[in-house]
Amino acid sequence: MATRCLLAPWLIQKALRFRAHNTVHRNVRLNFRGTTGEAYGVFLGLALLIPFTLGFITPYMQFRQKRYFIGNLGWGHVNASMQGGAGFFYKTFFKSFGLIFILAILASLAIPFFNMVQKKAERAQKASSVQAEPVAPAPAAAEQDLTLPTDAPKRRDTRPGIGLGIPEIVVIAAVSAVYLLFFLLFLYYQVRTNNYTLNTTHWGQLGRLESKVRVRDLLWLYISNGIAVLLSLGLLIPWVKVRMARYRAARTTFIACGSLDAVAQSLGGNVSAMGDAGADIFDFDIGF
Repeated sequence: MATRCLLAPWLIQKALRFRAHNTVHRNVRLNFRGTTGEAYGVFLGLALLIPFTLGFITPYMQFRQKRYFIGNLGWGHVNASMQGGAGFFYKTFFKSFGLIFILAILASLAIPFFNMVQKKAERAQKASSVQAEPVAPAPAAAEQDLTLPTDAPKRRDTRPGIGLGIPEIVVIAAVSAVYLLFFLLFLYYQVRTNNYTLNTTHWGQLGRLESKVRVRDLLWLYISNGIAVLLSLGLLIPWVKVRMARYRAARTTFIACGSLDAVAQSLGGNVSAMGDAGADIFDFDIGF
């Protein structure tokens, strides 16, 4: 685990450089200018500060990581530049995760209430069972060892926890709704920050990016993709990845302010595939 953490920034830098070099548009390769030292500062140095800042450095860390991903790209002699700031990340973070914090407090207050309702329901069920049970006369001494006839009344099983009552159903529905809302807020944060990162990225005087990814579209893709993967026992995972990439590409536009033909043809040096292969071995998800 320690080795993986120490190698992660180096692998990320090499893999991003390799993937940029192997991305070509109009016969012009992309390039990646991020350094290994910057990668260690962004991915390892800032992560080590999370416990000392009680997690409040997390939005800034995510801002720096996204700027490292997209702001160090270049196409020919034109370099990308992310002009956004960390303020938007903090604003979106407190808006979404602040609501999660409020919901967590409400859920902690609701659980004791539902437990009290459940206990009252169980006591009422026991009382009704006892009242409905017929009282048989005490058997004679000579008859105490005799077996009861088959038509004798049977006692009801009044043990708690048999079956699901209304309180249990309400608790299960409430917990499921809270988890779904947590996922929606996390998805909202990711979509907002990714759109902001791309929309504030300019490529010199050549133009800028525009991303219009929507939360409801990604929610449907996640749900339908999850069902497809489960029903296919994982065989459709490549199709799911292509489907997600196709959607993001379809919702991302480059708004050109000048002629793309003006970009000078440039050939980068050969880049080793070690970084990308190493990232695959350690199972890193470094895609933006």
